[in-house]
Amino acid sequence: MTLSTKSTMLRGSSIRWPVAAALLSMGSAAFADLPRDFCPRKDGTVDPATAVDKDALAASLLDANKVPRRFEPRVAPLRKNFPDLAALSDRAFLLVQGRDVCKDLGCSKAEAKSLAGAAQALVRIGLTAQPGFAVSSRVARRDEFFLRSDVTLRCIAMPGDADKPTGPDAASGRAEPEPFSLAHVRVRGTPSDLLVAPGYAGYDDASKAKLSYEDDRVAKTRSTQLTGAVGYALRLGEWSSIRADRPSETSLLRAIPYAAFDIETSRTTGQPRADKSNQFDTGALIELLWSRVTPVPSRIEGTDTEYVHQDNYLAVTPHYRIDYKDHSAILGVNFLYRPYVMNGFNSPVALGLGVNGYFLGDVRFNNGHFTSIGTRDPAASGDFSRFGGRLGFYVGSSDGFPIPFDLTVAGIYMRALAGQPGHLSQLKAELGIYFTRKKNLGVDFAYSRGRAEDLDDRERKFTFGLGIKF
Repeated sequence: MTLSTKSTMLRGSSIRWPVAAALLSMGSAAFADLPRDFCPRKDGTVDPATAVDKDALAASLLDANKVPRRFEPRVAPLRKNFPDLAALSDRAFLLVQGRDVCKDLGCSKAEAKSLAGAAQALVRIGLTAQPGFAVSSRVARRDEFFLRSDVTLRCIAMPGDADKPTGPDAASGRAEPEPFSLAHVRVRGTPSDLLVAPGYAGYDDASKAKLSYEDDRVAKTRSTQLTGAVGYALRLGEWSSIRADRPSETSLLRAIPYAAFDIETSRTTGQPRADKSNQFDTGALIELLWSRVTPVPSRIEGTDTEYVHQDNYLAVTPHYRIDYKDHSAILGVNFLYRPYVMNGFNSPVALGLGVNGYFLGDVRFNNGHFTSIGTRDPAASGDFSRFGGRLGFYVGSSDGFPIPFDLTVAGIYMRALAGQPGHLSQLKAELGIYFTRKKNLGVDFAYSRGRAEDLDDRERKFTFGLGIKF
């Protein structure tokens, strides 16, 4: 099972659209006056997977606040006096300067008020990420929002964005049927990592499916390894409790049926094929996400309110795992708790130079019954309950770093409450260098040492191959 608690300002990958949607649906005037015509759309609805074009955002905010277009052609010569802002477009420069630009260009009182209103709207959308918007990295100044390539803005789908509102019935908890979409398919290295969707906190350190091939011409041995888990996310229901002046809460229930495999074979000329590993696992990760958004006084000039966002994940994974090498099989149920306590713990923070990082951790409770022990030692093949967790760190590139990469180093320790062996521990280090900015496909270097969680196979190996994650 997977449970997590996260407390962080509502921004970036940590925002959850159901909460934001519920808040906006209150029809509060505090949110309704923000334009959304700059939001990317797909199939007639807002597309939260596509980053907002910052220049389109600037144009929309200037137009919405009735800033005269006559200012724009006069901005280019003025920017020469601000070398730090030379990279900005004319429209972005106007938003960054706000009413201060009137000192050089001259403005009426109405024009100064329009410029100040546009700048304040940028603060509300890009710096405090009010409901309906998500910012990848928190910044304190308007110029940082435009200048930093690792700061991206995304629009969160809200009621009223589409001509026909879609989504669950918040009162009854029913979810409308969702059509099949490849966007709901998830590919990771292990079943527990299927929990987090791309773009959300915790996705960065999720393991990758791996494919590798080795041809040793000297030893005349060929080896192949294929490891991964494939699942499909299904939304089952959603419940919301909306309050205008107090914390708002929402719960989302989702199931992710999956199939996982770990196959490593080798063949030496003149010898039969040897299986170093041959396992298959199938089950369903059932996730309950409880979210809470609390308005608090803002610390950023230009807006009155910020939003503290707390998430709690709870998921249970019933599964059936077969080891074809020793002919054993386990029927089990696993629980996992992943807390998001503060920025920097399971939630990325900027480390500088286009690199993000955080400490990661979770708590696990695994239970299993051997339906078949095969050729295993009977003394080590009884029913078991193990309690423990995972702890480590993640470092990876953001959009501002020239080479997409990530590095995850984590250890898992499980203590037996029942069954043998008395404890299990495993250390994993994984470095990925990617071919794409989205980090879907790349070259993967991995080292693991210790015993796996369920079938407690002892391993000590280094692997190199193609890594896939989405």
